[in-house]
Amino acid sequence: MGTLDARSGAMDYTLEEAQIARAMIEQSNCVMVLAASWKFAALASFSVCPVSKIDRLVTEAAPPQETRAVFETAGGMLVLPR
Repeated sequence: MGTLDARSGAMDYTLEEAQIARAMIEQSNCVMVLAASWKFAALASFSVCPVSKIDRLVTEAAPPQETRAVFETAGGMLVLPR
């Protein structure tokens, strides 16, 4: 995953990587994303999935409020360092 945004969801920079990620998500029971916080401030070209498809988001800093609200409203679990 290259980026994560409340409106665009998870995105990637290459079509091939986005297709692979989508295929893995389709076969998964649980979708966990490990993302550095800088990925919240960017957009990429190819859609991977909406935020609502992500079950657990692990990051070192809280995402922007809009992204966090969409994610938590969809029932996702945010994991931050202590």
